[in-house]
Amino acid sequence: MKIRATSLGLGVLLLMGTLASAGTADQAGKTNAALDLPFLSSEQKSPECPAAELPSFAPAPSQKTFPCGTCSQSVCVGKAIGTVCGASGTRIYKCQAVYGNLCSEESAWECLCWNGPLP
Repeated sequence: MKIRATSLGLGVLLLMGTLASAGTADQAGKTNAALDLPFLSSEQKSPECPAAELPSFAPAPSQKTFPCGTCSQSVCVGKAIGTVCGASGTRIYKCQAVYGNLCSEESAWECLCWNGPLP
């Protein structure tokens, strides 16, 4: 245990020395970073590429997750399966269709705020 603590302390001291020496760089040699790195300026445009356009999303994106129905626990109603619904200590609870039941009013899952293996 002492070796681990000593190694950690030595590593921290070396890191602090490296960072301290980086902060004392030659002040006279400093120049404007934009002048040294012209490729970072936003004024340049690629000659081969026209102006960038966002995708049109045609057809419209569809919902890939199944929602929890109105018969679910209140924290899960309308949420997607796998959505975090609670936490207790180190346990994370998620909305899950634990028993695989569908709500009778709609074709949506009956979800519970669940942690652990599914039955």
